[in-house]
Amino acid sequence: MRKRFFAAPDGAGAVFPRAPSLHRSRRAQHHRTNTFGANRFKLAPLGLGDEVQRLNSRGVKIAREARESAARRSAHAGSIGPLGLGVQSRHPEPEEIQDIFHEQALALEERGVDFYILETFSYIEELMLAV
Repeated sequence: MRKRFFAAPDGAGAVFPRAPSLHRSRRAQHHRTNTFGANRFKLAPLGLGDEVQRLNSRGVKIAREARESAARRSAHAGSIGPLGLGVQSRHPEPEEIQDIFHEQALALEERGVDFYILETFSYIEELMLAV
């Protein structure tokens, strides 16, 4: 199987149609949504801060279409990435960070993801707030 890679501004991956990643191992197979940075904090500088629900819904829809075209049934994994606080000048309060992750997780859940993948978190404190 040949893989295709598409570049998108960080946080706007769900805006651009892209074949979701198909991950296989002996024990699992899943399609991951293209929603890694589709949260209010990452989208706001792009003028898309109010589009969290729509963009995450679209990311799940694209993953669902890929799953339906697959020969074998697979699970949906909702991709959630870090806010990138280490490089940001503005650091939200912990309650706001939780709200940001909760908003994205709810958007993914409403569209039917089977589980979440919280990936590439560098700071355990931020990961704990996301969980």
